[in-house]
Amino acid sequence: MEGYQELWQLVQQVIPGTEVEPATLQLQLESYRSKLLNLFANKGPDQALRQQVKRGKVQTPRYGELQLDYDPDQIQAIELSDKLKLDEITCVELLTYAQEVWGSGFRESAFGVYLTERLDAARSLSRLLALQLFHQLEIGGMDEAEGAQMDGDGNTPSLAALIEAQPQLGVVVKFNESLLREEHNGRNMLISRIVEVIKDHSLDALAPPFDRAVDQYSTQAARTWYTNQERTELCRALLYAVVLSPKVLTAATVADILGLLESKAAKVKQAGAHAPHVLLQQTTCILLSAVAALSLDTSAGGPVRPHADVANLLRASQLQEQLNKVAKAEDGFSAVAALTWALTKDSITTSSRSGGGLAAGGSFADGQSPATSPSALLETAGKARALGTLSGLLASTAFQLEPEQEHKYLCARMVYKLLTSMLQFDTVNRRELTESLVKASKHHMAQQVSSSRGGSYLPTTAATLAPPGTPTAGQLALPAPPGAATPGTPMTGLPGHQQQAVQDDLSSLLEALAAVFKVRPGLWFDGEAPEAYAYVSSFMSYVAVHPAMQYPDVRVSFLSVMTSLAAGPRGSHFILLQFRQNATKPELEHFTWRKLFQSVVAYCRRYEELERDALIAAGQIVPTGLLAARDDALMPPGDAALLVAYLDLFSTIVDNGAEADMRTELQSIEREVSSVLLGLPIYEPLFQLMCHGVPSVVKAAVHRSIAALGRFKDAAGRLLDRLLAAAVVSTPQSVIDGYAGLPRFDLVAQINEVEARAEDYSETLAFIGLVNRLMESLGPQGLPMAGIVLAPYTNLVLQFVVAHLWQRGYRDPTQKWQLAAVCFKHCQLALTLLNSCPPITPDLLQRQPPGLAVLLNLMGGKHLEKALLHHVLQPGQEELAAAMESGTEGPARQAACLEGLRLLNLVLEYDQAAAEQLSVLSVQNRFAPLHQLLLVPQRRLSVLLQYVLYPDTEVQNQAVKLMGLLSTRLPNLVALLQPDSEDAEAILVRQGCAQSLELALLDPSAGLGVSSGVAAMAAGGDNDA
Repeated sequence: MEGYQELWQLVQQVIPGTEVEPATLQLQLESYRSKLLNLFANKGPDQALRQQVKRGKVQTPRYGELQLDYDPDQIQAIELSDKLKLDEITCVELLTYAQEVWGSGFRESAFGVYLTERLDAARSLSRLLALQLFHQLEIGGMDEAEGAQMDGDGNTPSLAALIEAQPQLGVVVKFNESLLREEHNGRNMLISRIVEVIKDHSLDALAPPFDRAVDQYSTQAARTWYTNQERTELCRALLYAVVLSPKVLTAATVADILGLLESKAAKVKQAGAHAPHVLLQQTTCILLSAVAALSLDTSAGGPVRPHADVANLLRASQLQEQLNKVAKAEDGFSAVAALTWALTKDSITTSSRSGGGLAAGGSFADGQSPATSPSALLETAGKARALGTLSGLLASTAFQLEPEQEHKYLCARMVYKLLTSMLQFDTVNRRELTESLVKASKHHMAQQVSSSRGGSYLPTTAATLAPPGTPTAGQLALPAPPGAATPGTPMTGLPGHQQQAVQDDLSSLLEALAAVFKVRPGLWFDGEAPEAYAYVSSFMSYVAVHPAMQYPDVRVSFLSVMTSLAAGPRGSHFILLQFRQNATKPELEHFTWRKLFQSVVAYCRRYEELERDALIAAGQIVPTGLLAARDDALMPPGDAALLVAYLDLFSTIVDNGAEADMRTELQSIEREVSSVLLGLPIYEPLFQLMCHGVPSVVKAAVHRSIAALGRFKDAAGRLLDRLLAAAVVSTPQSVIDGYAGLPRFDLVAQINEVEARAEDYSETLAFIGLVNRLMESLGPQGLPMAGIVLAPYTNLVLQFVVAHLWQRGYRDPTQKWQLAAVCFKHCQLALTLLNSCPPITPDLLQRQPPGLAVLLNLMGGKHLEKALLHHVLQPGQEELAAAMESGTEGPARQAACLEGLRLLNLVLEYDQAAAEQLSVLSVQNRFAPLHQLLLVPQRRLSVLLQYVLYPDTEVQNQAVKLMGLLSTRLPNLVALLQPDSEDAEAILVRQGCAQSLELALLDPSAGLGVSSGVAAMAAGGDNDA
C-alpha cells in the first residue's frame, strides 16, 4: 500500500486558515513525489514473495511482521495478487488494513481498499494541481485586467502576494512544478503516466466476484463506479497538468494526448445518445488538454509560449501521424483539435512574417501540404462542426453535473480563448471567416425553405406591401438592417439552431459564445480576459447590423448571447442599457423593447381578426381565445422562435436585475412602448397573447415573462387577478357566463387537446411555475381564506396533470419529471396556506381550499399519492442514482424526488390534525394519517428511508428529516436501526445515517440538517421508549 488515504486527508487540509505547517507539508508531499510520478506502478506477482506468504510469515513495510493462516489469509492474498497483478505483500497489507480499519478482512473488502486507495491518489493529484491552477486563474485574471508583468518565477504580483500570505499554497506550487518539469524518454513524465493509467482498462476486464467491492460501511458497490470516478479525476488532473505545464510539452507527450482523445471520441460515438456522463466529462477534459497542448496560450494566466518552441513541436516527426488524423476531422472532437492547430499555425506564420523569427529549421510553412494549411484546416473544422461540438459540451447535462464551479470556469475560459483566437484571425483577415459562416447560414436557410411546406414569415395580405418599419400583423421579421432582404422575403422553416446543421454557420459561433457566457459572464464583464474583449465586442457590433440578422436562427442565437450575459444584476443592467441605446439607432431597431411589444400587439390583433372571422363564418358565438386549433400560417416557426428568444431575454433581465433598478427600468420601458400599449400596463399584451392560439412554446415564454414580473409583491396581486380572468379551468359555457367579453383560454383544453397531441407540455410546465411564483410572492398574508381563489388551479394540478403524468406520452421524457417537481412544489405552497384555513366543516369539504384539497388527495390514496409514492419515490435511490449516469432525465428526476420528500415532510405537519377533524365529521370518510399510508406496501417505508444513502446533501437532509418525524410516530422504526438488528433494509438505512453523520462532521454547513435530523430521530426514539 502506498498510503494514498493519508495523502488525500493531507491535501484536503491545504486550504486557507488551516494549521498545517509549510515545512511539514513540504516533507509529507515530497514523500509522495516518486509515487505520483510512477502512479500505480507495481512490480506485480513475485515468486519469492509468494513463497513467504505460503510459509505463513511475511514482513510488511506498513505492519511489520505478520502471521498468516492458510485459510483465508494465504488463499485470499494469492488470489488478489493473481487477479489485480499486485505483489503479494501489498495484497497482505490490503487484507490487514481492511480488517483493522474497516472491520472486515475478506477479499471483497480488500478489493474495496485497493480501489479506494487508487481513487484517493487520483483525487489527491487532481486537487494539488487544482489548488494552484484555480488560484492562478482567479488572481491572474485580475492582473491581466491591470496589465501586470510576471516576476522571475513566472508569477504575477497578485499571485506572488497570495503565496506570501498563504505559504502552504507556495509549497504546493513548487511541488507541482517539480512534478511537471520531470522528463523521461522524451516524454513529460507525469502527464504521460496519467495518460497511460487512463488508457489502462485491465480492472474493467475482471470477472466476478471482482465486479463488486465492499466499502468502509460494509456496503457493496460496483467496481465500475470506482474505476469511472478514478478515470474522471485523472482526466481532470491531465487537463490541469497540461495547462500548468511550465514549458512546451514534448512531441511524444502531445501524441499520447491526441491518441487518447481519438480513443475516447470513438467510445462516445459508439455509445451514441446514451453515452454515460462520466465518459463525456472525461472526453471534455482530454479535448481541452489537447487544445492547451496545441495552443500558444494555455489560459492559465501565464505568459504566451515561445512561438519557436511551439513551431518545433508541430513539426516534430513523432507528432505527424496524430496530426494527420486530426486534419481529417472525422468527428467533432478532432474538428476542435483541427481548429486549434489551424489558429496556432496561422499565428506563428503571422509572427514570423512580422519579424518574430523562428528557431533553426526554416519557415514554419516549409513542407506544408495544402490539406494542413490554416485555411484548409479551418474549412475541415467547420464541416465537422467544431463550434457546435464546443457549445454542445458546455450545454450538456454531463457538464452541468460537474461538481466544481471552478472547473466549469476553466473549461469556459479555454473555449473562450479559442473563440477569441478565431475572432482575432477574422479581424486580421477582414471578416472572411464571418462571411463564410454567413454564407453557410444562408445555405441552411435555403435548405429549410426548400424542404418546408411553403409560405413566408409575413401573411400574404396587403400588409406585406407596407413600408419597412410599419407595424403589421406577424411582422416579427423586424425592419431589416441596410442591405438585408425585404421583410417579405420567404424564409419559412425551423430555426437552424433547432436542427442539426451539416456544418458550422454564424449561429454556431454565436451559440458557442452564449454557452461560454452562461457558464462565466465575468469573462465579458469582469475583465478576466481583457485581450479578448475588443475582438468579441467588434464581432458582436459587426453582426448586429449585418444582413444575416434577417435569418431567424442567427438572430435567435444573437439573443441567446444577450440572455446569457443578462444573468445577475450587472448583466441585467448592461443589456437594459444596450437596449436603451439601440432605441436611438434606426439600424438597431430590431433589438428594442418597442419592436418586441409592437410584434406582440400586432399578433394579438391578427389572431383576433382571424378567430372572429372563423367564428362568424361558422355561425357560433364563443368568446375570443377558445379556439384550440393551431395554424403555423399565423405564426411560422421562425417567428415563434424569435418571439420566445425575446421574451426569455426579457424574463431573464427582470428576474436578475436589482429590484429597485428594475422598477425604474420597467417604468422606462412602459414609457418607451406607450404608443403601442395605449395606456395599458406592460403585462396586458402578454395576457392577451396568452389567450390566443399561438404555438405552445410562445405561451410558455409568455408565462415565464409574467412570472418574472411576479417577483414584485405589489404587482403580484394584480397579475393574479388578471390571470384568473384569462386562464380558466372550466367549460366554454361557464366561461361565457363568468368572463364574457375578455380574451381567455381553457387550461383543460390546452393540456388534453393541444399539448397531448404534440406530446409537449412546456406550456403547462410554465403555467404552473407562474402560479407558484405568484403564490410565493403573495404569501399566506396575500391570499386570504387559505387561498380559495386558487382552488381551480390546484384542481388542475391534481386532476389533470398529476393524475395523468404516467399515462401521457412525452416527446421529451425529461418533461415528465419536470412536471412532477413543479406540481409537488405547488402542493407545498398550497399546504402553507392551511394556517389561515378555518376548521374543517361539511361546507368546507364542498369548496375545498388548495391546501385541504392537497391533503385529502394524498391521505385518501388518490392521484397525488400514486404519483408521489409509487411513481416518483418508490423506485428508490439506486434507480435514481442510475438515472444520473446518462441521458438528460437524471437532474430533473432528482429534483422531482427532492420536492417529493419535502412534500412528505410538510404533510406530516398537518395530517394528524386533519385526520382527527375528519373522523369527527364522518366515520365512512375517515382519512388515515400519512405514516399509516407509508406502511403499505411493506417495503415502502424502507425504500423511502434509504434516500439517506443518496449522494446529494439536500436529498439526504430531507430523508433524515423524514426519518426523525416518523420516529415520533413509529416506535419500531428506532428498533430497526439498533445495531443488533440484522434486517437487510435496516442495515442499509444505518449505513446511510453513518455516511450522513460523517458528512456533517467533515462539512458542518452541509451537514447541519443531517445532524439535527438524526438528533430529532434519537429524541423521538427516547420518548417512545
